Amino acid sequence: MKKITALVALALLAIAGTGYAVTCAQDNVPAATLLVPYFRVGGAGIVGTGSSMGDIPDTSGTDTLVAVTNVSAANIIIHVTLWNKYSAPVLDFNVPMTPYDVVFWSMRDILNGKLIVNPTYQKLSSAGVDPCGQTGVASAAYALTKYLRFSAVDLSDRTRAISVYQTPAFSGTFRQNVWTSLDESGDITSWTSTGSVGSGVIDADNYACGSAAGNIVNGDFSGYVTIDVVNFCTLYFPNDQRYYGEEIIATTGWNTATNGWTPNVLMGDVFYKDQKPGDTSANMGNISGDPAVHLEFDSRLPWNALAANNNLTFYNRYVFADPTTGGYAFPGDGREPLGKSYGFRYMQTGATTSLRTWAIVYRSDIYPGDSSLEYPDTTALCSWWLYRVGISDPSVYSAVGFTDAIHRPNVIVFDNDENTVNVTGCPSPCGVTPGNIPLETQRLVITPNVPIVPSSFLGGWISMTLPGYFEDQAWVGVQHSGLGLAISVGHSATLLSGQFICNPSPFVTFAQPGITVQTGTAVQTNY
Repeated sequence: MKKITALVALALLAIAGTGYAVTCAQDNVPAATLLVPYFRVGGAGIVGTGSSMGDIPDTSGTDTLVAVTNVSAANIIIHVTLWNKYSAPVLDFNVPMTPYDVVFWSMRDILNGKLIVNPTYQKLSSAGVDPCGQTGVASAAYALTKYLRFSAVDLSDRTRAISVYQTPAFSGTFRQNVWTSLDESGDITSWTSTGSVGSGVIDADNYACGSAAGNIVNGDFSGYVTIDVVNFCTLYFPNDQRYYGEEIIATTGWNTATNGWTPNVLMGDVFYKDQKPGDTSANMGNISGDPAVHLEFDSRLPWNALAANNNLTFYNRYVFADPTTGGYAFPGDGREPLGKSYGFRYMQTGATTSLRTWAIVYRSDIYPGDSSLEYPDTTALCSWWLYRVGISDPSVYSAVGFTDAIHRPNVIVFDNDENTVNVTGCPSPCGVTPGNIPLETQRLVITPNVPIVPSSFLGGWISMTLPGYFEDQAWVGVQHSGLGLAISVGHSATLLSGQFICNPSPFVTFAQPGITVQTGTAVQTNY
């Protein structure tokens, strides 16, 4: 018996030294896509107006720091996309990474056009060639100067996509458009009413959502970031069908018997530097960190929500209705989804100590749409924004965005003694006014916030469910701190909606006999 126990212990030690991925479970293992569910950059102190505005200065103390690590022996390219709070893509750039490489950046620097985040390799070769033109081969032998899995079919994308940028990479009107697409952001306190359009929810002009170019830059900047392993540099945003139909995003082509590579090679982390209101001392800033959300690729995840098992993937809303393969082996993304129900503790004490809690809430979905709108896209909240700022005709379309019944959240607040308040939803019939968590990404004030947490609840926990047309597309993180405290804590909320958020179908191969794909100067069949 003792001998068997010792063997079991040795086996457990061996397992403990290795990270094993479990598809459709939220686990912190190497992934093919990283989600930074929220970023915040302080917007105070910008000098000038319109396209002549100067850089975003480091005066407010609010910034977000992102790090990405390639844990594999392969050369890779990552495609970084900034999205606004209405889920419209705003800015993207390509970064080459060598084996075991680390890159990190400040989101303030990115918004100021500093896109060289890996200076050792984001540079031209001795022959003047951008790393985006240094084509890799479909074999195990990846030379250190080659990054591409294969070349883009789209000649325009192939010849124009770069990874070596000027500093700043953009200025003038382009920078103005980026800033107006991400600004006028702030913490959301009033999220128990569907009519809430307060500070941080609706901005005056948003170029990415289809408004005319404006020059109103006010308040902080916020949004979220996706970081994908891709087969080659690209100019396309992930909301473009070509991102999947032309196999820009890395999928099954990396997982072959000949080379053994997989696109699950990234780990990442996020740090939030946050100068709390009232903290005027330079030494009183708070910082919290958390791993990025790691989304694994698995070829068993159907790319189409209408397919057998009705499985979802992270980018499903952009590919679910289009079966076009473009001649490639895998027409979708194969990234695991997120979740919909989360639980987390909150802290609330007296006014003198001011312990407090925020929740970062990310959710994505498709929304009610109308083809007559100026911006009919149902994969973003831009049509809702257009209606709220009066650009869309209210008589044509009003029930948009997260304000419809299917997106109604259910938030239940418990104190430490099991007393409870149902904040935003309840079973039918319901006597409580339904609420709304309005944006794709936001930071909610949990405490102190009397409409949400009664002042008599000095501690407890919250159950938050965020449903939608596509289930399991939400994530919740938590931040705890206190005014004047030099340290704070951030962590992911606990997933309550089950151990597994999807059920991979039996292993399938998407390649068809006779299909060939371009891999630089060679071709590869049925990879």
